[in-house]
Amino acid sequence: MTAVAFDQYLHQDDALKALAGKLGSGVDGDLLISTVETGEPKQNVAELQAFISGEVGLVGKLVVKIRLFLASERAACKKDKKGKKRELDEAKKQRLVDSMLKEQEGQVSSSTLSELFKAHKARGSLDGVTRRAAARARFEEQGVVFQLTVPAAKHLIDQQHFKFYHDNKQSLLEGLGFTLVSTESVPGGKTLDKLRVPGSFMKGVFKEREELKEDLRLDGSSALKPDLRTGPYGCTQFMSWISKKRKDAYAHAPRTMCTT
Repeated sequence: MTAVAFDQYLHQDDALKALAGKLGSGVDGDLLISTVETGEPKQNVAELQAFISGEVGLVGKLVVKIRLFLASERAACKKDKKGKKRELDEAKKQRLVDSMLKEQEGQVSSSTLSELFKAHKARGSLDGVTRRAAARARFEEQGVVFQLTVPAAKHLIDQQHFKFYHDNKQSLLEGLGFTLVSTESVPGGKTLDKLRVPGSFMKGVFKEREELKEDLRLDGSSALKPDLRTGPYGCTQFMSWISKKRKDAYAHAPRTMCTT
């Protein structure tokens, strides 16, 4: 779906028309839909902000709208595939109708909605190799944003890797070329850091995984746990690196004998 068509889509919704005309260069409806479809719900707003110059509140509303569309599409596909074997019960049919009506009523015209479904269906028909190649190119150009939850201060003494990160955050991030997007306090005295991994770093990650014949995780899921959306880079890989750096930092520290 072209950027022009997507702007038309935004103009027809009073809550989102302020975003019309603010898409970044080369950004179209398919890219925004793909980002919301393959990413974590909590990361969608941050990821879409890289493509749209708009306030967080409006981008958040767009994320909700796209997720509603995807839910309607999945429901429609499920009905189409299983309709010959078993008809959906009346309650499911009504929920599907209600969901589709919610998209249509005062938000988008039937022609625009039809174009959106057709465009997304055409994109989804691409073979897996092509889709993964496009995902890799996007990650290598735009990088990745992931969230890291740091334990409360009173627990850091027991979480030594996190304590090492907490005490050396700036130098560790500079060493990797990562950027601290934001940091905020969350319940329990914890801290939530959003970290951006640059595209140049992701190129190295993909190259190393290829040499080791490992899964590139371009589909956003772990090979061992298909339902766990880990993406191509996240907390697991980052904390593994922190652990190694901590080990190296204390490799030459004097050791004491346990006398108990």
